[in-house]
Amino acid sequence: MKSDLRTTDTKERVIAEALRLYQLGGYSYLNMDHIARTLKITRPALYFHFPGGKDQLIIEVIKSWGEEVIKQVETAIRENEDVRTRLKHIMYGVTLLPLPDDKEIAQAQLCHLNQQAQEQMHLFIISINRIITGVIEEGICKGELRQVDPNIVFISFTGLCHQVEKLPVIRQLLPQEFANKFPDTVEELADKLLELWFEGIIARCTT
Repeated sequence: MKSDLRTTDTKERVIAEALRLYQLGGYSYLNMDHIARTLKITRPALYFHFPGGKDQLIIEVIKSWGEEVIKQVETAIRENEDVRTRLKHIMYGVTLLPLPDDKEIAQAQLCHLNQQAQEQMHLFIISINRIITGVIEEGICKGELRQVDPNIVFISFTGLCHQVEKLPVIRQLLPQEFANKFPDTVEELADKLLELWFEGIIARCTT
C-alpha cells in the first residue's frame, strides 16, 4: 500500500534513491514513477517535495552527493596528518561515496542536465579539486612531496579512486580466474595503488 508522506523523511529517502539510480546509469535512470513505486509513496507526495519534477530532483541529488563526499574527504584529512594516509582514507570511502568522474562531467557539459544542475556539478568538482590540491600543496610545503603540479596530481589521484571504486564490479563481472588476480578488498587495492603511485615502477639502483 502506498503512503502519502509529506511531513516525514520522504524527501531524504527520495534523494537517496535518486542518487542510487543516478550512480547506476546517470540522468536517464532517474524516473519519478519508478522512485515512487520503489519507495511506496504516492505521486502527489513525491511532487509535494519536488514540484519541479526530475529537473529539481537532479539538482538536489548532486547537491546532497557533493555535501556527503566533501564531508567524507574533510574527515579523512582532519583525522590524519600525512599526505599518504589522508589520500589512502579518501580512497577507502569511494565505493560508498564515489568522486565525480568523466561520465558525470560529460553529462553536465552535454546538457543532459539543466543549467542549475550543471552549475551544481561544477561547484562540486571545483570544491573537491580545491580540497585535494590543498592537501598536495601542504605536503609540498612540509617536504613530504617533491615540487609537483597539484592539479596534475589531482587528475591522477582521482583516476586511482575510480579504479578502487570499480573493484567490486570487476570481481563480479570478470571470469573468476582473472578476477582472482585482483585484491579482495578496496582497502588492499588502495594500499597497493598508492604504493605504486608513490614509489613508481622504475628499478632503484643499488650500487
